[in-house]
This record gives sequence, structure tokens and C-alpha cells, in this order.
Amino acid sequence: MASLNSYMMEFEAKLNQLTETVEKNRLEALAKISQITDAGMMNSTKQEPSCTIVFCGKSMGNPGPSGAGVLLLVEDGSV
Repeated sequence: MASLNSYMMEFEAKLNQLTETVEKNRLEALAKISQITDAGMMNSTKQEPSCTIVFCGKSMGNPGPSGAGVLLLVEDGSV
């Protein structure tokens, strides 16, 4: 029975060590992600133009004659 208890204690110690390592790596990854997103937000002061795309298509049968059209509406009036 002593060897089973010894094995369980060793297993628990290794599991705790692994848990600590995973948590440390998780926190480091979150810190890196935060740095990247914060830097990206600070650099994105230029506002990009907005647009709307309207798409429509129709087919007479499948397969059959068909067509499609796209209308790009840009907020600032540019093409």
C-alpha cells in the first residue's frame, strides 16, 4: 500500500507542476495577445471608408441561363 501512496503523491506533484506550467504559459500568451491588440488599436487611428455590397443573381432552371449583378455603394462617394 505504501508504494501506491508513494505513486499517488508523485503523480499529484507532477500534475501540480504541469498545471503551474500550463497556467504560466496561458498568462504569457494572454499578455502577448494583449500587447498585439493594444498596439494594433493604437495604430489604427485612420478610419477606413465604409461600403455596402448588394448582390443579386437569377437562374432559369438548373442548369440553365443565369446572370448576376453587384452594386458597390461607397459611403464617401468614391469608386
